[in-house]
Amino acid sequence: MSIKDFKDILHKPNFGLIPPEVERAYAEVLSVGSVKYKSRQWEEKGFKYSKCLEKLKRHLNTFELGEVYNDEDGGLCHLKHVLFWIAALITYEERGMVHLNDLPLHHKQLKRQDMITDTLSDLIVEYSDPKVTKLEISLDKTFNELNVDTYMLVFVQVALEEEFEVSFDKPFDANSTYGELLDYITPFIGTSK
Repeated sequence: MSIKDFKDILHKPNFGLIPPEVERAYAEVLSVGSVKYKSRQWEEKGFKYSKCLEKLKRHLNTFELGEVYNDEDGGLCHLKHVLFWIAALITYEERGMVHLNDLPLHHKQLKRQDMITDTLSDLIVEYSDPKVTKLEISLDKTFNELNVDTYMLVFVQVALEEEFEVSFDKPFDANSTYGELLDYITPFIGTSK
């Protein structure tokens, strides 16, 4: 399967594949949490990633050592708490709540993302005609609005492929936005030089 095939599948995920036991387990742990704490506080304020991982690992380790149920929190299975902490981390990631990520390697990833943004904007400035400045570039502008035609965009893509050792399975054209290209290239930051 190509990356495009996976993106098509992820665009319309099949919620019918989620076992009802998992949905119920998640609802149970959220219900117990809403009695103990303010409802949805974990979403609104959030928890630092290090705390989420510590709690997740502690519940998983306790289960692994043979204690199935957590008597302190409603007698729920420790795995249900693991599910909650994983869901919290996924929620924070999907919502872009990067201020909660206090993990040491996170800063390295942000530097790579900044490098990609800088490289993209440098390439657009280089290949635009007439010249645009970095200040004029915004995520919602199409390459046409940035004076980068489809022909020049080919050079941008080739330069990105060489810089980040990726291969585009989707051609970008003058009607694509700068943000779309950035979204496309960002998942490759973990494998870039």
